[in-house]
Amino acid sequence: MSHCCDDKVPYSRRLAHDLAVQGRIVKTQVGEAAVQAKQLLTPYVEAAVDKAKPVVGEAIAKVTDVVNDDVMPRLADLRQQATPLILDAAQRSRLAMSALKGDLEVEPEPKKPRHRALKIIGITVIVAVIGYLVKVLLEARNDGWAMQDEVFEDIEVTEDTSDPQRFGDGSYIGPEPPEGFVIKGNERSMKYHVPTAIGYERCVTDIWFNSPEAAEAAGFTRALR
Repeated sequence: MSHCCDDKVPYSRRLAHDLAVQGRIVKTQVGEAAVQAKQLLTPYVEAAVDKAKPVVGEAIAKVTDVVNDDVMPRLADLRQQATPLILDAAQRSRLAMSALKGDLEVEPEPKKPRHRALKIIGITVIVAVIGYLVKVLLEARNDGWAMQDEVFEDIEVTEDTSDPQRFGDGSYIGPEPPEGFVIKGNERSMKYHVPTAIGYERCVTDIWFNSPEAAEAAGFTRALR
């Protein structure tokens, strides 16, 4: 009985040793296979990245043009529409606070239709949401084309009108351009808008050109929209 038990102990040890050796062999083979797979796949991955870079750059450029030529003018229009409503709401808030403090006696105002109040709230919410989304979108990049922190900052065009042809032949600076000067220029983005462009009517400017060639000679590039 004792002889039988002594035979089992060496066999168990040999089995454990064999399993450990096989495990090390498998581990080594898996590591070699991983290295080979990395060596084979690396060139394909690098080639895919190189092909994607121009596409990403072009997409970024298009988004930039859309923001400058379409989103910003729309935000300016919305701001102009919402400003009187916001100022009126602020004035009412100040009057209400004064009345609560006893500094002012407020006479009851005639009731107004509810749809006006809903319209004011709706416009304010829409402007705030659009401004926040555009700001978040542009803050995702930090290479120089991000929008200013204040979305509702006044957008005004102030040009030096002392030299109406400061941008060379075929250009005019002033609110009333001569006949034939129908191309609008935006000095802040250095882009020009032809009459058929989508953002032409919303582009407020004092810089005019009589041809695309004159605008490009002055350093302007054509807006995509």
